[in-house]
Amino acid sequence: MHETYFRRLVDNNHLVHAYAFTGINTAEKEKTTDYLLALLACQNKTSEGEACGECDICHRIREGNFPDVLYVEPDGRSVRVDQIRELKQWVATTPVETTFKLAVIQQAELMNTSASNALLTVLEEPVDHVYMILWVNNQANLLPTIQSRVQMVSFDEGDYKQKQQLFVEQGYSSAHAFVLSHLPTENVGLLTATYPPGDFDHWLRDYHYYYQLLVQGEMQSFVTVETHLKKHLKPVPVSLLGIDYLLFINYHLLLRVTSDSNAETPSMYESFFNNLIKHKNPSISLLLDINQYLIQAKQYIQANVSPQLALEQLTINICK
Repeated sequence: MHETYFRRLVDNNHLVHAYAFTGINTAEKEKTTDYLLALLACQNKTSEGEACGECDICHRIREGNFPDVLYVEPDGRSVRVDQIRELKQWVATTPVETTFKLAVIQQAELMNTSASNALLTVLEEPVDHVYMILWVNNQANLLPTIQSRVQMVSFDEGDYKQKQQLFVEQGYSSAHAFVLSHLPTENVGLLTATYPPGDFDHWLRDYHYYYQLLVQGEMQSFVTVETHLKKHLKPVPVSLLGIDYLLFINYHLLLRVTSDSNAETPSMYESFFNNLIKHKNPSISLLLDINQYLIQAKQYIQANVSPQLALEQLTINICK
């Protein structure tokens, strides 16, 4: 599923400059990172747009012998500030064999405060064709300012199922528990305190309505920010969870429209997605644009722009 997602991003030139691979499934993180690296570097792609797997570059990527990728591993019990400074210097150099560079920070949650602040300066000044991936077990262990500047990609479904069971035990339906288990954990407690089991459906319905109008390109979605979403935009952490949820359903709709047999649509979205595809048939390009502007909206909110203004700007960008 992750491979399909990244292939579409590469095919449409929509990679963002930084991602956080979250969850405890390190093997899948490694596999997806190598897949993305080969996808960007291979000069002999198949007719389906996949890396050939046979050329010298593909072989060297599998062997861990490719010069335009840098892996930063913890030095002892932490990732130190001088390691991030070295990464910053490496990012500024010219690629050796390709037109891009990829840096991977393993166990990024082990960055100390100085290292995190040094990384933040890198993320705030992205360099064209330089990509960064942070491997982290729990995104809550990253500084909020870093979280707002990377796109989260979740791994390890087993962890979600355990979380989902906990929400069911609290009285949420299995569908609602599914949503809650896939949202960033550090603020979900605030969301459930604001929307107990009997009220959570209103939160979902309002975001679904807004997203539907957004995909359809309806300027009515601008009004919907005021009439439907405004009441959900305080406090700020809850408004950020709303954007995380929009990113989540946009991600799954993107997988659905690729018609990839390995991408299963969560059952609760079947009729919702079928209706969107029937009446709008959204393009991959549109969904990737929505993805980009949602990330931008998160960054605005983290920079103290009001959530309502951030969503209104998002709406204008998509529906203009």
